[in-house]
Amino acid sequence: MHRHEIFTSTIMLNRVTLGRHDEFELPMLKLAVLMAIHNRIDLTLRCLDSLGDSDEIDLWYFIADDGSTDGSRAEISKLGLNVKFVSGTGNWFWAKSMSMAQKAIDIDADEIIWINNDVVLTADWKNRFIASRERYPDAILVGQLVDPLSGTGTYGGYRRIGRNPLKYEQIFSLNSDCEVDTFNGNFVAIPNSVTKIVGEIDGEFAHAYADCDFGLRAKKKGIVSILIPGFLGVCSANPVKKHSNIFSEIKEQFSRKNTPLKSQIRFLSRHGTIEWPIYCVTPILKIWLSSINKKFSSILK
Repeated sequence: MHRHEIFTSTIMLNRVTLGRHDEFELPMLKLAVLMAIHNRIDLTLRCLDSLGDSDEIDLWYFIADDGSTDGSRAEISKLGLNVKFVSGTGNWFWAKSMSMAQKAIDIDADEIIWINNDVVLTADWKNRFIASRERYPDAILVGQLVDPLSGTGTYGGYRRIGRNPLKYEQIFSLNSDCEVDTFNGNFVAIPNSVTKIVGEIDGEFAHAYADCDFGLRAKKKGIVSILIPGFLGVCSANPVKKHSNIFSEIKEQFSRKNTPLKSQIRFLSRHGTIEWPIYCVTPILKIWLSSINKKFSSILK
């Protein structure tokens, strides 16, 4: 995602006006919560605590433990949750972990929730989720997240820009429903009706792309993705790494947790037009041009 356009500017979480929806009387929803974990037990426990208990929502957890060595499974088991673990090799990363967690679902759930274990939800997230679900019973619902320190929106929805299947603008909406083309997978609610049409998350991606891919696959099938108005929780953005030379930057660009070539080809061939191979080499060209520009700038100083 190279371009970001935020509709709402910088807003602190405690300034968000949160609506009440006490009048809604819906049947209890049974949700299958999918989570991938790897050695972040403190964050995981904090996330699980924020999900909380409710008379309106019945939460069942399907957690892919991708080779944790910090006792995550034992600590989570102490919480007394309805939880089922699947064991990873330590090399699954996010996409395959979430795919394997989904394959482990053995209950008749109304819908699936994706959540990253570094997310902390607001105290009223359930009321706001239920209100949006009542308005859009067959839509994908996307939770918007904000950095807890800067108050800047971090994760949410995207709209595609032009023909480049890798170019999007990031969208945030505080006070109204907003349709997007695709989304980050930090908090996403997917009804059974959507799963039956679109299928599962694609675990063949190395790490990234799987969330954006699912949103675009859904859009092609006529499924609407809607932002739940306002920030649904906090989640810090991944730090941007600094590089000492162009070779380390290219290596990072194509690392497994970033945009490896195999995943790029899988994504671009699926969602791009006939010229999609051009976009495989574009990131390298941009890095080279940026490096050349920096060298000339330093010489001219």
